[in-house]
Amino acid sequence: MPETTPESEALGFKYASGKECYPALLTAGDILRQTRRSDFDPARSAFFMGAADGPCRFGQYGNLHRMLLDEQGFQNVALYILDQDDTFTQDLRMAGGRKFEWNAWMGICATDALEQLARQARPYEIHPGSVNDWFQRSVENVCEAIAAGRPVRPVLLQARAEYDRIETVGRGTRPLILVVGEMYVRINRYANDGLFEQIERLGGEVAMPPLGEWVHYSRMTRARRKRMRRDFAAYLGGTLRGPIQTAVERRICRTLGVEPTPPIRHVLELARPYVHDTFEGEAILTVGKSVEMIRHNRIAGIVHTMPFTCMPGTIASALLQRVQDDHGGIPVLNLAFTGQKDLANRIRLEAFLHQARAYRESHR
Repeated sequence: MPETTPESEALGFKYASGKECYPALLTAGDILRQTRRSDFDPARSAFFMGAADGPCRFGQYGNLHRMLLDEQGFQNVALYILDQDDTFTQDLRMAGGRKFEWNAWMGICATDALEQLARQARPYEIHPGSVNDWFQRSVENVCEAIAAGRPVRPVLLQARAEYDRIETVGRGTRPLILVVGEMYVRINRYANDGLFEQIERLGGEVAMPPLGEWVHYSRMTRARRKRMRRDFAAYLGGTLRGPIQTAVERRICRTLGVEPTPPIRHVLELARPYVHDTFEGEAILTVGKSVEMIRHNRIAGIVHTMPFTCMPGTIASALLQRVQDDHGGIPVLNLAFTGQKDLANRIRLEAFLHQARAYRESHR
């Protein structure tokens, strides 16, 4: 679907109760907006939504979307919900099983790597817009190759060759800002009020955990649950997925010349002094990734994003205070998003970038 727009937000607030968290409203609005397009064909359309258990309302999004579709007269439009927990394997079979899983994984890894390259170059581009144009074109080429069943490697090699021709100046001279937190708000440009662009406009460069990190994490937690329930066949299947997924990810990263994400167990180990890994969800990944990037002396500050009233986000905000105390007072900014274009957030971000530059200079 097209990216989220003000129309999506307006529809979400109009047809939901208003008590849902912000990503629930935006995804509902995106779906309703799509049904109002002149080319929308209910007989040939389906919507995709993830789900998960844990201390988060994410597992209820699909129920909200189903209710809204039914109320709008689209009872026959399918809503395909991929549960990241116990029914993951069964849900995958509905979408084509192993072939769907590996095609999706290739697309996720390729997009993660392309986004990493774009973030590294965009603040330094000589011709504004050249990096975004390259990124959109490269992602479309990857999608077309996967859809047609063609090898992805030639497309990635072409993307890297085009990337190397983008004119930039002064790469690596800006303070590197790690953006962590709730995954949807962190990634969706409309939901975070153009956060990346704001950071770059204020003189920073953005780093962000890849989406693939969550896939590794959810695979690991599923396998652990299967082992606890003595479902050893499912446990073995989930465990064996890990090395194969890692090999695919590393091959794609090597082709594009980017650094792959560290093993998920390493991230959880770094978070252990602050939160035990049996407390599942995004909070532990937020903390672990922050510590990992600090210890590699890569970042000058951390921006933690979350929807207003987000439960895992509230926990992570408290834990990041301890991370800050333990690591030389590195600047940390917690930003909660509600749908309002908050001038206060922008003013706080400007002050934060000033702190990040000072921190960077003092830790060289």
